Amino acid sequence: MNADVELVDLSVPIVTGMPVYPGDPEVTIGPALTAARDGVNVLAVHMGSQSGTHVDAPYHLDDALPDLDALPLERFAGPAHVVDARGAAPRSPIGPEALEGVTGRIVLVATGWSAHWGTPAYPEHPYLTEEAARLLVERGVHTVGIDALSVDPTPAEDFPAHRVLCGAHAVIAPKDRAVALTPAAAKVASGAAETVPYLQVTNLARTLRELQEANVWVMGADQAAPVALAEARLDGATAFVLGAEGEGLRRLTRETCDQLLRIPMHGRVESLNVSVAAGICLYECRRQRAGALSAGRGQV
Repeated sequence: MNADVELVDLSVPIVTGMPVYPGDPEVTIGPALTAARDGVNVLAVHMGSQSGTHVDAPYHLDDALPDLDALPLERFAGPAHVVDARGAAPRSPIGPEALEGVTGRIVLVATGWSAHWGTPAYPEHPYLTEEAARLLVERGVHTVGIDALSVDPTPAEDFPAHRVLCGAHAVIAPKDRAVALTPAAAKVASGAAETVPYLQVTNLARTLRELQEANVWVMGADQAAPVALAEARLDGATAFVLGAEGEGLRRLTRETCDQLLRIPMHGRVESLNVSVAAGICLYECRRQRAGALSAGRGQV
């Protein structure tokens, strides 16, 4: 290991009665077996999955999203951009203006609220606004850490920052030969344009490879594909790639896909417009994930 690297343990100790989010299971730790009586020391631990220092997987907010086992470890390692929010007042919002200059895939928000650990002031931490969370997603941030009880206020009736960060689905489009998100398109989207990020990239094939490196299966829609949409397994992290009506996917994009799938057609209709095809693909994905839950497969 490089001698210049300093390792800092940021995790909090797991002890009986430690602070937890309101409504979460209380933490209790006590002896189950003792060396004096049983020949070995074994502790009995009762706690919730979000106790102490923890990671929120997308599954935390939605049964149909990936659980922690489905996320690659590489997502949690690497250089991080630290946002200094230590001047924020209790229960104050941290908005997009605090994130100017943020770059990279990992962002750590330092509020200084860890100094209040174990005190009545600990739940009064600053929090990320929905707009700030959305900005992080739009800039390609994959992992967000914060030294507070939650990225949303504590307690809260809704979790907008959680939902944006944990369910950060997006529409990705190439910058060249593709229309931007126009006012007319936003109106037709009936509000989805305000809740689903629309990202334009200069190199779609490279972006697809980056998704594959993050353990996302890239599925291309191709009417000549031998495998039908319903025959593929879609209950993991999935990105659908859809080409223009009639022309389909470009050669390099098609070759980058992990698998090509076709939407079965009947009669004289040979292809669907991209919005209809996207809706069918997303519905099939959702149907399979709901089936995985009912079957108890766990990872969805």
